[in-house]
Amino acid sequence: MPAERRFLAIDDDAAFLLVLGAMMQDLGYRPPLTAGSGAEGLKLLGDPATAVDCVLLDIQMPGMDGIEACRRIRALRHHRETPIVMVTTMKSRHYVENAFDAGATDYLTKPLDRIELGARLGMIERLLSERVRARSLQAEVSSIANSPWLQFEFDDPVELRDCDTVIDYQALENYLLTLSRLRLFSSAVVGFRVLGASRAFARLDRLAYLDYLCDVGDAIAAALKQYRYKLAHAGSGMFVAILDRSQGIDPAEIEVAIAQQVSAYEGLYEPLGVKLPVVKVGPVEKTSVFMVSSAQRLIERAIQRASTTEHL
Repeated sequence: MPAERRFLAIDDDAAFLLVLGAMMQDLGYRPPLTAGSGAEGLKLLGDPATAVDCVLLDIQMPGMDGIEACRRIRALRHHRETPIVMVTTMKSRHYVENAFDAGATDYLTKPLDRIELGARLGMIERLLSERVRARSLQAEVSSIANSPWLQFEFDDPVELRDCDTVIDYQALENYLLTLSRLRLFSSAVVGFRVLGASRAFARLDRLAYLDYLCDVGDAIAAALKQYRYKLAHAGSGMFVAILDRSQGIDPAEIEVAIAQQVSAYEGLYEPLGVKLPVVKVGPVEKTSVFMVSSAQRLIERAIQRASTTEHL
């Protein structure tokens, strides 16, 4: 990777530029592009086609000094973040603070020391590599954010792909519709309302909101672990579960158990402007009508009755 980097060295001392080039080659780097003055260096850098990964800039030069040149380089849109290493003699190190104020990244001293030069160039290499990784990560995050599966609204029963305890809402409906009449009669449906879900949706990005729903789904699932159940997200801050009615379902007991599970997220959402989720459990909905069409109505009633459950 070092051999692929392109440096620009700006210095009025031609002999120094020769020594620098030879030493950089010895360290595995390409010889730098060179400029004999600040004005010449700025002319090169002013061309967007000039690809430069780092600038080595002498502080003391006739005419435009290195500090002024550094300031002007930083004013170039395509070099606002390009690393700039100031080169100074031991006698002029007091200028370094001004150079950092002008936007310098690091400095090294004349006469050149091979170990020091290697250390400085190594630091620049790590900085450049980290920026490449950061841009790659940002592009990946941006790509995820623009994915079709993240284009949903609050009312949509979006699938919680990263939540193993929650199945797709359509799958839950299909399951209930395919139950035999006897199994349908022995099943019950319970709705769960997440207080503050609309605020969470407004405050969080879509990916973070899905994480929020997954946390809630996992808390509900943990509270239902003693039951045989199937749980789905129904949209609008609602969850719905199908349970075996023979197990003696107690909504109040489940609600307390969910609150205990949710308490594990204390302090996680408040920094994001979102309150800790509070889940209200609706009444148990049962059916005594042996018709397949009653399955959908059972789910609808459970959601509707849970949505009107009073706040804590």
